[in-house]
Amino acid sequence: MRVNKTTSDCTIYAFTGTAILAISLVVAMYVGNDFHQSLFVESIIFAGSNVFLWAIFLSMVNCPYELIMAKGNGTSKKQSALPVVGEDLSEPTTPQAEPVQYTHEDYAKCVEAQKKKEQEEKSRRTKVILDYSHRTMARFLYEEDVNILVEEIRKWLEDCNYVPTAINRFKVKVENIPLRHFIWNIAERIGKQEYNLTMRIAFVKALFPKPFATLDYGTLRNIKAPCAVDVIPIDEPTNGRYDFHDIVEENPE
Repeated sequence: MRVNKTTSDCTIYAFTGTAILAISLVVAMYVGNDFHQSLFVESIIFAGSNVFLWAIFLSMVNCPYELIMAKGNGTSKKQSALPVVGEDLSEPTTPQAEPVQYTHEDYAKCVEAQKKKEQEEKSRRTKVILDYSHRTMARFLYEEDVNILVEEIRKWLEDCNYVPTAINRFKVKVENIPLRHFIWNIAERIGKQEYNLTMRIAFVKALFPKPFATLDYGTLRNIKAPCAVDVIPIDEPTNGRYDFHDIVEENPE
């Protein structure tokens, strides 16, 4: 096989060389006629034609090999890019985010912001309750006693066990049931656990001792008892809010 390939290559080069010589000779003689058959010109044209034609031939011989090699390299790259059979095709694991580190200052700021929010909420609720107390009881108490009442309510908001100063005079007579409603309406907006039924009864009896003098705990348990003349109606908080509904003014008749 090696001998046959060498013989074939020699035959091709011999045939090609003869053809190049012939073509170069024809070109040299043709161009030499334009220069009065100058031997120098014909020699230059003959040598140049040989070099040019041999360059073309050798390029044509070697170019297919280079193209084949380049194509083979491209195919190899494409094949290398394809996943290998049996290779894990699962998606790459997303890198886990680094845990956020909080400093003591960050914690202190959060605590301070929460305390500030709670204090502002407490201040708004206290103002609403004290306004309600003032406008509700101003119909039944003298101005001096209304101011005392508002202060006692404020202290009760700060401490559910607070024992208030007694108020014993009324400018307008009011039964014990509206007074029960008055305390219930306030306590319901403070906290049902701390300001439970026992706390509410104890506070209203201490604040208004005369209307409750003959009533025992069993009777006062019905703190939301209905009243024929409901001058202070039960005011249920709406959707957990602590604001009060409008008060219906008494008919002066």
